[in-house]
Amino acid sequence: MIGNAIVEKNDLTYLNLTIENNVSFYNNLLTNLTKLRKLVLYDSRYRNVTVHKQLKFDNYSQLQVLQIGISFSVAVKIIQATKNTIQVIWLDKGNQESEEQIALLIRSITEHCRKLKYLKTYLKDENLEDFKQLLLNCKYLEGLYIFRGSIYNDEDGKKLLDVLADAAQDNLYKFQLHYCYFKIDTLNNFFKKWKGKKGRKPLYLYPILANYYENRYLSREEFNKNKKRFNEMIESYKKDKTIKIFENSKDFMFINDFEF
Repeated sequence: MIGNAIVEKNDLTYLNLTIENNVSFYNNLLTNLTKLRKLVLYDSRYRNVTVHKQLKFDNYSQLQVLQIGISFSVAVKIIQATKNTIQVIWLDKGNQESEEQIALLIRSITEHCRKLKYLKTYLKDENLEDFKQLLLNCKYLEGLYIFRGSIYNDEDGKKLLDVLADAAQDNLYKFQLHYCYFKIDTLNNFFKKWKGKKGRKPLYLYPILANYYENRYLSREEFNKNKKRFNEMIESYKKDKTIKIFENSKDFMFINDFEF
């Protein structure tokens, strides 16, 4: 009854929904709300595959904000139902997704979200080539939040930073990277590359994890020395305006900058 009343009125622009098992109800609702501008979609059973496969979406020509905690297959279907209008994609889960499903998501964003300004996504090292194409295509991208399950391999972090340094467009300058513990030298090389690219804006970083241990046991004195070296590096790049903000806060999310 409530769903039918909403559909009949068909003027809803914001929907916050938790998926359960009544597929026909959700499909009736989700295929008829064509004026949505913001969609928040969650499912407490993230891998609710049977239900997710049956969900249908159609003609979201005005959708600007997509925030979901649901399988990437659903995100792909929603994105493919849009008309290059999405400005924010905020994916709160993803550690159970395969490389193939992550690749499909990234390619869908690349094709259908050219006006994208903010993106939060789960990423694996194996998907970096597809991710590079996203960076090259989404020229309005301003803020990027990347996370992954394992954060201990600096080599993976180096590959990610190389992609960002090489492929980021001039509008992109806000980063929240929960990707790995970056070695201090790895970060330093990234900052040098960023500084050397013409047209790049000063970086806003929230936060980046530095590896003071450098993959070996350190004495308290060595640890403090590395921490001091890291802090001095950040301050140095602030002075030459390579870095504008280094906000070491786990609670900060730059999506709050977006006005809907």
